Amino acid sequence: MRRATKLLPPEGSAERLDLLEQVSRRHYLAGERQQDIAKALGATQSGISRLLAEARKLGIVRFEVNSVSAREQQEMLKKKFPHLKDISIVPYAAPADTVPPDLLTVLGAEAARWFLDRVPHGAKIGVSCGVGVNAAIDAINELGARDSKLPTQCRVYPLIITMMADVVSITPAALVAKLVSSLPAARGNAFQLPFELPGKLSARSPRDFYMQCPEVRRLLENTKDLDCYLIGVGFIDVLGKWKQTRDMAHMATHEFNSLVWRLGLIEALDELGAVGESLHQPFDATGEFLLDRPELKLLREHMLYLPLAEMSRRVHERKADVVAVAGGHEKVDAIRAALRAKIFNVLVIDSSTAGAILGKGEMTT
Repeated sequence: MRRATKLLPPEGSAERLDLLEQVSRRHYLAGERQQDIAKALGATQSGISRLLAEARKLGIVRFEVNSVSAREQQEMLKKKFPHLKDISIVPYAAPADTVPPDLLTVLGAEAARWFLDRVPHGAKIGVSCGVGVNAAIDAINELGARDSKLPTQCRVYPLIITMMADVVSITPAALVAKLVSSLPAARGNAFQLPFELPGKLSARSPRDFYMQCPEVRRLLENTKDLDCYLIGVGFIDVLGKWKQTRDMAHMATHEFNSLVWRLGLIEALDELGAVGESLHQPFDATGEFLLDRPELKLLREHMLYLPLAEMSRRVHERKADVVAVAGGHEKVDAIRAALRAKIFNVLVIDSSTAGAILGKGEMTT
């Protein structure tokens, strides 16, 4: 039996324009498929397709093509930030006010290609947390298995150990386990620490307590001398957007923002001028590291981590590949600040975000 469809409002009516805007937002901004929109609105997919074409014709939807090529963007970024040894820019037209669901997919696939082409057998690899790194590991598994290019006998380490986790699947411990399961004959060293300390020790700093463990100290010491680091860059969510979504594509820096909001530190970060973070360690617009500030003592006490200063040292000494996977309009200021901080020397980014970084004033190294 043929499914009944709703009658469309007449052309030119206010109801028609509202419908065109609604359909356009759902498809181009929220990333919904035409068939799903059609089902929700009681229409046909061909009808939704015609509405989207009408929206483009009326100027409700407009597309812009960046006149600067990805290769030119690479040259401009390397000129401004000479510490970058490699930049992979994925051509991508991302809307300015959202994170499209497939942006993570394309960034993850590009990071995976870089990884599979350059990481040798037996490499020691460090992994941070987040949805971007998760997408890269998923793509490493898929592309590597298909092309038989997976490095073997690697050792994988977490770069952060947190004592509070909201989305367990994207913590460093979970991502280490996922990467180990993807690479032949790989070994991993990762564990998740409970937030509550045992018995009488609960009054002590969790960090001080766990740093007494030889295994923890050895793990953190090992992370200072790895061959490849796979990290993300996040923004400081002072508005608490992380609370409003469970969509993985919109959970940029979800774990860090969840942690600082729970600890009551979001106002302190705002007052310190924090614009971004990596490895759960915030920095300001100039790239200055902020974690050692007295106001953030509580944050330091609730995680174990490889200091960003050590990461920057590895970049300066050119002894490791530090690969940052980052993109999206909300991260523009954070990525620019991370570039100034010189915490990575390989950047995987989309052309839309790269263009925004290059287009917002002069940047200094």
